[in-house]
Amino acid sequence: DLQSLVVTPLARPDRVATERGVTSPSMETLNAFLEQPLVTPILTVVASVALAYLVELVIRRTLVVMASKTATELDDLIIDALRRPIFLSVIFGGIGFATASLGLEDPGRFVVMAGLKTFAVMTWTTAVMRIGTMVVHTLGNANRRGSVLQPRTIPVFDMLMKIVVLAVAVYFVFVAWHVDLTAWLASAGILGIAVGFAAKDSLGNLFAGLSILADGPYKLGDWIVVDG
Repeated sequence: DLQSLVVTPLARPDRVATERGVTSPSMETLNAFLEQPLVTPILTVVASVALAYLVELVIRRTLVVMASKTATELDDLIIDALRRPIFLSVIFGGIGFATASLGLEDPGRFVVMAGLKTFAVMTWTTAVMRIGTMVVHTLGNANRRGSVLQPRTIPVFDMLMKIVVLAVAVYFVFVAWHVDLTAWLASAGILGIAVGFAAKDSLGNLFAGLSILADGPYKLGDWIVVDG
């Protein structure tokens, strides 16, 4: 009829081609661009960086504001210590996905992924040590009676905390590189037993001192009278 004759010539060619199942030139160009080997990994990394900044913005607008309204300063310090590892972890995740999309063959892919895991472990180890030090100092300076954590024992507990965190970090690094730790752990257990027997007197004096500090029979400035 006359209406169809009028409407049909005015239809857009690209729309008619799309309706018939033919891809438009612009879509073909976009698909060809996305099919390039490095495009998807680059877009993944860029998206991860943008997401990291978005997460940082959310933390700054919510957690930082909430922590600033509390009476203690410890929560502010903890959030400040966590912001960097969270930011970097999001980027590390994006780089990991980008590496997977590249289709690398081993050992190249294994080295990249193990390296990312190692950097993540190092980043979080530093943050956990920093938070642990702040917690130990805060609790040690609280002067709670009957607690072994006092200003004089802060260096001892701080050192023990760092040794434990570092040992756990080394374990996860070995796991990331697929290193079998069975023989190492067995040797460490035997060595620990030997050191325990050799240093039992020193360890006994250490725990006795901590027990005295916890009981608090006397404090700095008191006079102790000894017979003879």
